[in-house]
Parts: sequence; C-alpha cells; structure tokens
Amino acid sequence: MDNIDLELIRNEVEVLTLNKHKYVINLITSFENHEFFYIVTEYFEKSICLVDYMKNLKFNLNANKTKTLLKKVYEVINFMHTNGVICRNIKTENILITDEKDSLDIRFINFRFSKFLGKNQFIVNEPFGAMVSKLNLIFIWNLI
Repeated sequence: MDNIDLELIRNEVEVLTLNKHKYVINLITSFENHEFFYIVTEYFEKSICLVDYMKNLKFNLNANKTKTLLKKVYEVINFMHTNGVICRNIKTENILITDEKDSLDIRFINFRFSKFLGKNQFIVNEPFGAMVSKLNLIFIWNLI
C-alpha cells in the first residue's frame, strides 16, 4: 500500500470517527499492520447500492419513496457541511439502501476523498456562484 492510499484511508477513518450520523455507515474500529489497513464497520443488512436498487425497480420509484430518499440524502450532506466536511465522492454507488415493509433506510459510505474545511466555511460552487444558497433553499422547500 503506497502513502497516498494510506493517507486516503486514514482520512476516511477520521471522517467516520468525527461525524457520527444515523445515515452514515458506523465505524466500529480500525487498525493496521505492516501490510494492510483494516476498517470495521456496521453490517447494514440486506442493503444494496442505490444504483442497483434503482435498476431493480427499473428506475420507477414512487413519489413518496423518492421524497424520503432525497430528504435523507440531504440530511447527511447538510450534517457533513455543518461539521466542515465536504463529501467529494457522492454517487449512487456510495449510498447503500434497504427497502423493507415501507421503511427506506440509507447509509453513506466511502469518505476517502472528503475534505475538512472547518465549521462555518464555504466554497463557492462556481457554475452557480451566488445562486448556491438560493438553490439550496429551493431544494429544501421542495422536500417539505
């Protein structure tokens, strides 16, 4: 394992250690030896990644489940940003989902590429510029 991989894995452990949330995979422990780095997380039973879940449904998710899913995704992103963490690898492959008996649950995984900015710091999303906060409010309003 090279130094860059090791740094990314340690970054993920730090993000998971400092940012406990019900929709973020729970880190139980981590350890390393001279060859490997081990990360032990909760077992998220009967889960599949979001992209496979959508394929299984033939991309036909009803409005209530879509709304629930988006609220939970937004809650995690807002939590991380509030704690000064920018998740730079959000994609459907990094969101696990279970859908049983009208209960939709998610876990975010893979925080290797996340970046700590510190609380109350912001980055401007250049394509949108000053519109970012307005778009964010519109997104929140539509979830209500």
